[in-house]
Amino acid sequence: MNAESNNAQTVTLRNGVEMPTLAFGCAFGDWVGATEFQGFLPEQAWRAVFLALNNGYRAFDGAHVYGTERIVGTLIGQRLASGELTRDDLFITTKLAHPATPPHINISHRRTWDFDTVDDIAQKVRDDMADTLDDLGLGYVDLLLMHWPGGFGQPASDDPDFPRKARATIWRTMCELADKGAASQSLRLAAEGGPSPSERRAEWLRRIDAADGADEGARRALRSR
Repeated sequence: MNAESNNAQTVTLRNGVEMPTLAFGCAFGDWVGATEFQGFLPEQAWRAVFLALNNGYRAFDGAHVYGTERIVGTLIGQRLASGELTRDDLFITTKLAHPATPPHINISHRRTWDFDTVDDIAQKVRDDMADTLDDLGLGYVDLLLMHWPGGFGQPASDDPDFPRKARATIWRTMCELADKGAASQSLRLAAEGGPSPSERRAEWLRRIDAADGADEGARRALRSR
């Protein structure tokens, strides 16, 4: 497939960034049980991403957990070094905060974590982001997303609102990273119409705080949004 014509199709985010509607996925392997091996196979990315670049892909959808960001960064770096591409030609997405996977799946525990197993959620997000940028060899990504909104089992915390609070902490930290310039956009906020991302953030955080004193029905309604 040639992506040259499709890359012309974009949506405009609130900050004026043009986001391509077609991106090349950078997860390789089998994690759903279709084959005997279950886990990621990042070595498959070398040829696939190379061919994707040759065929016009300039947007790449990656994640810290995939283990392919060093490969993507190396192959992109070769094009930057030759002058074939510039950073402005690219749109790089990454995702952070993937929960620990079941033990039968061969995915590195260094790239996954549960909200209730780390001492400092915000610092863990910052550290993972630093590792992602180092692997990519880039100063920023164009879109930063929360990979998974919870764990694969029940949290160990006795606080029933802990998952909601953990997601809020991750979100605040990603907004902080976006404000620092490590990400052009965080959590797709700017793709929505209406108030600016900072206004939406302030309103969302106000509702979280207000829900702490609300009844359980109101908190459930907030968590479902």
